[in-house]
Amino acid sequence: MIRALFVYPTHKNCHEQEERYLDAGLNAATYPARRTVATEDDDLNCWNSDADLAEKSGLQAVKSVCRTCHMQSQCKQSGYLRGLIAAGNADIALSTHKRAEYAGLADLTKGRDYVAIHENSINILRPRCSVSSKDLLLVQNILNHLVNDPKYLDWFGTAFRRDAEGRVYAAPELLVMKDRLHQFCLFLADLVDQLAIEMASAAATQELTGITARVLPEGIERLLFQATKQTQTLFEDQPWRFILAAAAGTLQTAAVLVDRSRSRLFPKMPEMGIERSLVGYRANNPTHGPCYWFCDATASAECLAALLMHPVNDMTPQGRLPLLKKAVQIPRDIKRSTAASTVKGLLRGVLAERPGFHRIGIICHRTHLNVVKDLGEGFERNVVKVTYFRSGEDRSSNA
Repeated sequence: MIRALFVYPTHKNCHEQEERYLDAGLNAATYPARRTVATEDDDLNCWNSDADLAEKSGLQAVKSVCRTCHMQSQCKQSGYLRGLIAAGNADIALSTHKRAEYAGLADLTKGRDYVAIHENSINILRPRCSVSSKDLLLVQNILNHLVNDPKYLDWFGTAFRRDAEGRVYAAPELLVMKDRLHQFCLFLADLVDQLAIEMASAAATQELTGITARVLPEGIERLLFQATKQTQTLFEDQPWRFILAAAAGTLQTAAVLVDRSRSRLFPKMPEMGIERSLVGYRANNPTHGPCYWFCDATASAECLAALLMHPVNDMTPQGRLPLLKKAVQIPRDIKRSTAASTVKGLLRGVLAERPGFHRIGIICHRTHLNVVKDLGEGFERNVVKVTYFRSGEDRSSNA
């Protein structure tokens, strides 16, 4: 049987499609959301809050925490890891956009013959990552700690294991692994120093070039998380995503972004109002082997071909499906800034003119979501679905 992967915007989308495949007797599973706290939609399936800290800093929980987690055995039996294993083994796996973006298409599509990406494929193929000037300073501190602290230097230089009987023995392969990690940390410290100089000297937004890349050694994410935790560092964003992408050479493009919009607030010291950050777009390219299908009305075949530097066939069917219901357009423009009272009045008028409609769905701007949910008695009973543009719930390219 063909092994397939389907990528949808949300977990809700994935579970809806999973039910269809299961009802048809197919072996299907959705990659789970990891939860250290139960939510309305998901049960608790992770018992280690370190995984949350790792992801908040831009590291993958599986690579930085799960491999040495004290709850690993239970997790494989009834937790998050069990869900990952089930989805990886399923003939039909379903994933969210975020997982495809963070885990990477190369890892996610291993062993798959067919991959379908639904909606907003550009954001998956070129995910954005960034680091603020404050976070870059914190990263510098962590790396200086790694390459200069005697405790870490001792750790890099020793390689012993214990056998089943508790006897200590030298492990040359462990020493090789630690040496690779040490050399990479030295390289990473130099790279971050270089990025800090580029950021501080930029007078205007400019492209970042000349970044040297290396292969990421095994265990680097786990080591960086341990150092981040031990230094009790709390980041504003997820700087390790940008730093590791830059180090691995997977940034398609990057720049120092200089924002002077707040300089006017400091007329005597305008430099205080300048905000600098590093912004990049990571290349998350499809791997060779699987057949890829992009179900996305927001991207053209020409755009995808230029982005991937690979021919892309446009298989969009000719013509349009006939409407099952009459379409009526009301020429009133509702923007995000439109007053709540105006939106409520327009919707009440539209609903009042259609008393025979008993199952109504409304798509609005996110800023008007609460307004639409509070239209008042006599109007709400017929509204069965409310969502906002780009929520991803209906999988249409307009959402």
